[in-house]
Amino acid sequence: MLVLTEIIFAFLTSTLSATALNGLFLKFKFLINIFDLSLIILPFHLLGLNGLIGLIANFLLSMLNIGPCTERLYAVLPAGVDTNTPSEIKFFIICFFPFEIFKEAKSKAENSKFVIEDSFEDMHSKIEFTLTEKLGDLGKKIHTARSRNDQVLVAMHLYLKEEIAVIKTMTYDFFKLLIKLSKQHKDKLLPGYTHFQVAMPSSFGLWFSAYAESLIDDVTLLNAARKIVDQNPLGSAAGFGSSFPIDRKATTESMNFRDLKYNVIAAQMSRGKAEKTTAFAIASLSANLSKMANDICLYMSQEHNFISFPEDLTTGSSIMPHKKNPDVFELIRGKSNMLQGLPNQLILLTSNLPSGYHREMQLTKGLIIEAIED
Repeated sequence: MLVLTEIIFAFLTSTLSATALNGLFLKFKFLINIFDLSLIILPFHLLGLNGLIGLIANFLLSMLNIGPCTERLYAVLPAGVDTNTPSEIKFFIICFFPFEIFKEAKSKAENSKFVIEDSFEDMHSKIEFTLTEKLGDLGKKIHTARSRNDQVLVAMHLYLKEEIAVIKTMTYDFFKLLIKLSKQHKDKLLPGYTHFQVAMPSSFGLWFSAYAESLIDDVTLLNAARKIVDQNPLGSAAGFGSSFPIDRKATTESMNFRDLKYNVIAAQMSRGKAEKTTAFAIASLSANLSKMANDICLYMSQEHNFISFPEDLTTGSSIMPHKKNPDVFELIRGKSNMLQGLPNQLILLTSNLPSGYHREMQLTKGLIIEAIED
């Protein structure tokens, strides 16, 4: 059974000196280091508390900023604390509890053991249930000033950020391979075609490097998509904000967002827009891959016979075993063409929706996730 210790600071007078405060904090810092404890600071507004309380708030937070606890602090803040306005922070409850709860949940998720039963609507309700089960009512604080709407938005933005980074890395690796091949085969001649008719002499070096340079255009679009999704929507709640005095800049920094969505309605309107922007970038990259795959299929034909592949990259036929079919590249061409239709699907799904949340917005998740995972 988890033992939770709550230490309440209620400094109603100015009797504590800076030395005494420093001594108290060093003791708490010692506990954190020894027991690997995490810190939560919850703001409470008590009338009549001011002056020294603001100084204490600044003191504690400035001390936290010099150690490894800062990241942990913001990672578990239920709604954010306006650290830049000490007068608003009247009272602190500092709760220490083992960081193992979050480590355990993360480990289960990474090993596909974090099961979301049918009784839960989504991962957010399951996470809240898990925390409440371990911590009691304190676990419910994870939902403070948050709606499932902005929680889903944050999850989608973080997911797209990460996946765009992965796609960019893979694209760069492919770019380097194409440049290497272009140098390796720069002297190998290849007919240049227009209207499917032989036009002018060309080379495989020029052909490889053409696709490499086209990838740069695709990365430009991926960068634009990442810039769109790299904005923190947390705190927009259901699209109209919250009455809690939350610090959205703090959560923006803690989750490594470049910036935040300042207008809460604009944040809600990014639902679907983030997916569409990413889909356009993926579609551009897919068009590049489709064209190259099509060239390869054409150049492998007996009429052209410009290139060939080993048997493990081709397939035969049940009735014509002598054939070497470019199945791999045909499938790449087909899958790439399907991905080019993704932006149209998202446009049709969201084109006639006014501002605010609408239930069909949840359908955008499946489309973009399936496209990326496939």
